[in-house]
Amino acid sequence: MSNENSRDQTSVPGLFSDRYSTVSSSIAPTASDKHPRSSYEHHDEKLDDIGELLPPPKNADAAVIDKAILEPEAVGVLQLFRFATPLDRLLTLAGAFFSCASGVVTPVMIIIFSKLMGVIIQYSNYVSNNDVESANHYLGHESRHYCLLFFILGIVMWVVSFG
Repeated sequence: MSNENSRDQTSVPGLFSDRYSTVSSSIAPTASDKHPRSSYEHHDEKLDDIGELLPPPKNADAAVIDKAILEPEAVGVLQLFRFATPLDRLLTLAGAFFSCASGVVTPVMIIIFSKLMGVIIQYSNYVSNNDVESANHYLGHESRHYCLLFFILGIVMWVVSFG
């Protein structure tokens, strides 16, 4: 391909191939460039005001309708569900309850984990007093207890999240 500046230009297939058919290997635009970098500036000026994109109102009632569309009023919670069936309301309340129950699981897990850490500290106290046999029995028994609690907590979390 020959160019008056003899720059390397390649064809770019894709979405803008009809508008930008060549990509120059140089960063700085030259006088021979067909599409300068500022080609988006003209497009951005058109989108400054949303009112320019809407058709003009035909009468006074159309202006009121346009205002109602562009600036909707806030409604109350009961008005949001005015078209909901009793089943819709029940499912919404069930979803709210189960999402709250799912949120409670994390603090409960932190409390159980802190108690498990207390068990490990107590184990180290038993070991430091040279009572290794009772320390091992204590740690084994308590760790099985807290593992069971974590397992139950995981099942509860699965049920309230996915069940």
